[in-house]
Amino acid sequence: MKDKLPQNLQDLRSRLVSHYMDVVPYKAVDDPTKIATNANMDSDSIIKLDANENPFGSTEAVTKLFADASNISIYPDAEQTVLREALARYTKIDKNRIVAGAGSDELIDLVTRLFVSPGDSIMISSPTFGMYSFSASVAGAHVIDVPRNSDDFSLNIEGILNLTENAKLMFIASPNNPTGNTTDNADLRRILDTGIPLVVDEAYVEFTDGDSSSLLNEYPNLMILRTFSKWAGLAGLRVGYGLFPEDIASILMRVKPPYSVSTLAQAAATTALDNIEQSDQQLSIIISERSKMLSSLTAMADLKVYPSEGNFFLVEFVNGNAEQIKLNLLKRGISVRYFDDSVLKDYLRISIGLPKDNIKLLKELESLIQEVK
Repeated sequence: MKDKLPQNLQDLRSRLVSHYMDVVPYKAVDDPTKIATNANMDSDSIIKLDANENPFGSTEAVTKLFADASNISIYPDAEQTVLREALARYTKIDKNRIVAGAGSDELIDLVTRLFVSPGDSIMISSPTFGMYSFSASVAGAHVIDVPRNSDDFSLNIEGILNLTENAKLMFIASPNNPTGNTTDNADLRRILDTGIPLVVDEAYVEFTDGDSSSLLNEYPNLMILRTFSKWAGLAGLRVGYGLFPEDIASILMRVKPPYSVSTLAQAAATTALDNIEQSDQQLSIIISERSKMLSSLTAMADLKVYPSEGNFFLVEFVNGNAEQIKLNLLKRGISVRYFDDSVLKDYLRISIGLPKDNIKLLKELESLIQEVK
């Protein structure tokens, strides 16, 4: 019988980088199988309105690509050459300023680690996308939160300006998830003028009319993130990209995992860009449905719906029964997003789905509101 290992060889946890022990996992949405199990329904019956995905799915050109794929035994192009060239045509930004990642999540992580050391701070304005705080915690950094104004969830610009010198990096989502509102370029300029490195997360830019790319040549401290998860229906493939100052893009290309964007993901994203007409048709329907849903939700009693420039709405339940409504909707086969959060405990985020699914959501929601009266 072997002797027991010395204590210092037994306890691997004592050798961990200490701040990893304190990381709280990111709360992701459930996959359709788990949702269906919780609802005691077949997964094909679930109306999934909880993750801001494109309800139409990927386009026919992308679907055909999967059937014809023949090179998946070969490692992906680490330089992302074809994809970056397609993105340069799409964004009108030089390809040397573009880096793709495994979703914008990977780029959030890389940029955080590029600018932030353990003990440093990032700045956010809550409520906002949870990956910013999560990546900070993984990096051993602190979070300076300047909460958004409570009446309309706009940025507290003066509060931000008073604290920028204490942060190494700031994240602003525009349109913001989960509130749906944008930040105009005039306010972004005021923040950029401080010199703080600023990441503007434009994951939902295709659903709105404006963006911040016109500021890239003017401000070397601006970085913009985008994704194929929302408009292009490629959430499951995990492909996003960033627009950076050229020197920052060069560093990111050196330090990123070489093959994080798979062969199929690169090909699908490129195909989506080269066949954008069908995606544009889908976008037009989603934006039209957004207008219809805003009118219908606004007309419902005991709700406050916030105008959105994304493909979702943040809805406040005045009677404080948001979590119960979410559970009751799930029993009826509709999954929406509830945030177990002190600020958003009375809110649901509802993605815009197919027209028929939106009609069912509105009908069931109105019925549930009447039931609890």
